[in-house]
Amino acid sequence: MPNKPTKRGYKVWTRADEFGYVCQFKIYTGKTNNIVEKNLGARVIKDMVRDLIGKYYIVYFDHYFSSSKLMADLLEYGVLDCGQYEWQATVTGIIAIKWKDNKGIHFLSNFHDLTQESQVNRKQKDGTTQIIVCLQLVKDYNAHMGYVDKADMLMTLYKIDRKSKRCVHNRGKKISLKHFRLAMATALIGNSKPSLRRVKKIIKI
Repeated sequence: MPNKPTKRGYKVWTRADEFGYVCQFKIYTGKTNNIVEKNLGARVIKDMVRDLIGKYYIVYFDHYFSSSKLMADLLEYGVLDCGQYEWQATVTGIIAIKWKDNKGIHFLSNFHDLTQESQVNRKQKDGTTQIIVCLQLVKDYNAHMGYVDKADMLMTLYKIDRKSKRCVHNRGKKISLKHFRLAMATALIGNSKPSLRRVKKIIKI
C-alpha cells in the first residue's frame, strides 16, 4: 500500500468492539489453488460474525464488504448491520440511501429507520461549530466504524519491537543496562532488606 505510512505487512481481517478489543481475526493467505475468490468481502463478513448468529448484535463495515445480498443473508442470521455502499439497491427489509454531505455517500442497512433523525456538530473553517441535522443511520455509522482502527492504534502503542533511546542517569552520565534495571527495581520496590527471621520463615514454607 504505497500511500500508507507502513507500506508492507500482513492483511488481517479483524472484528473489534467499541473499546478497540479484538474479538476475532483471521490472516488473509491470498488465493487458494491460484484461483481468485469471488464475493470475498461477503465471505469474510460471514466468517467474522459466525458466533453472533441469532444474537442480534449490530456490526458495521465499509463498502468493500457490502452488498444487498449480504445484508439480506445477515438479517436472516439475526445479525444487524450497517455498511457503506457505492450504488443504490433495494431488497425487502433493507434500506439503501444516498446521503448528501460534502459529496454523495451511499449506505445500506438492515435495521435502521429512515424517519429517525439526529444532530451532529461540524467544525467550520473559521473554527466555529455548526449543528447539522442528519439521519440516525449516518450518525451511527460514523460513531461505530472506527473500532478496528482503534484496535490497530492500541496494538501499535504496545508493540514489543519498538526502538527506544539509551537511558541516561546521574546528571547525563550513561549507565549500563544492568545498573539501569537495578535502579528501576530499587525505585519500584525499595532497597530495604528482609530480616533474617523473615527469610528463614519463607524458606520453611
